[in-house]
Amino acid sequence: MFTALCLAAFLASCGGGGGSGGTSSTTTSTTGSTSGSTSGTPTGSGLLTSAPRDSDGDVQVGDAQFVMEPEIQDWFYKVTGFPTNFNFHLYLPESYKSGGDTAYPLLIQLHGDDGYKETLPALTLGHMDGSPLQPLLNGRQLNPAGRSGLNPHVRESFVVAPEVPHVDRTGNFAEPLGYWNPNAIKKIIAFMQAKYRIDSKRIYVTGASMGGGGTFHVTNRSTNIVAAAVPMCFGYDQPLSPGMYSMPLWFFQSYDDGAVNYQQSLSAFSSLLPLLFPWESFPSKTNAPTKTYTISYAPGTGLTPWIEGAQTISGLSHYTLYPTGGHNAWDRTYANEVMWDWLYAQRKAN
Repeated sequence: MFTALCLAAFLASCGGGGGSGGTSSTTTSTTGSTSGSTSGTPTGSGLLTSAPRDSDGDVQVGDAQFVMEPEIQDWFYKVTGFPTNFNFHLYLPESYKSGGDTAYPLLIQLHGDDGYKETLPALTLGHMDGSPLQPLLNGRQLNPAGRSGLNPHVRESFVVAPEVPHVDRTGNFAEPLGYWNPNAIKKIIAFMQAKYRIDSKRIYVTGASMGGGGTFHVTNRSTNIVAAAVPMCFGYDQPLSPGMYSMPLWFFQSYDDGAVNYQQSLSAFSSLLPLLFPWESFPSKTNAPTKTYTISYAPGTGLTPWIEGAQTISGLSHYTLYPTGGHNAWDRTYANEVMWDWLYAQRKAN
């Protein structure tokens, strides 16, 4: 199960998604087995405790009654799943029609630990700041005209932006929703697949800081579901599942990050490589870098040389190191069209 070291890496401060509002609602329950799960017992804060864990050590969750409330017309929703699952914002693709037959990608974006989101289950707009959905914000208000400012790939995707109601800082992860619980995210994916035409070969996860660790962890526990992931500025100390070694991943990190040292994310990247050490060939190994560099790995050919810029070459996994930017690696990454082109080109083989 999670350790205190992993928790510390998750809880470095970062920005990302939330929201509120709505005028009408519909209720839809998740589908699938609830074997081994529990509804738990609410504490004074309404959070679930004492839920059983699965074989990976993650807390199990029961099925949620997801309640949808439109916030922007019929394409942006507040979805309530608490207390058995995360609340989340839901964006629908611009060209999506309920009577069509086209399947669309699903992007899941996991926010970081802003420090102010502690015990309130209510969905906010704060975590959308610095997320792929940021163009939909005008200050702290929703901006319907911002849809045209979304990355074209994102604009034609379903986007789920959940919000952790309570960050569990005990190191024990007793709260099922106190960290980026893969079991809860899987329930949300199942809900989306039951309600909408989701392309099961194009489910992607991204996030920074606590959300970067969450991205890596959810992917690690869901390699049969996730097609590719983009984690940023995070650390991770858990064993890897076999499917991670063939998972398309692109890591992003700032060298001068004072919250999560670059060696933490580089260690996570290196854990995917068979006794290869990318830092040994880094151009500025003994000095602080002044340029952005990217290195790639492919199982058949190994590591490529580091190249300048935040672009990928050929390969399976990629690691980009920005020279500056502090803990904020997400603004540049989400503005990088090359990254989005790469992510949306990834598809599961089956």
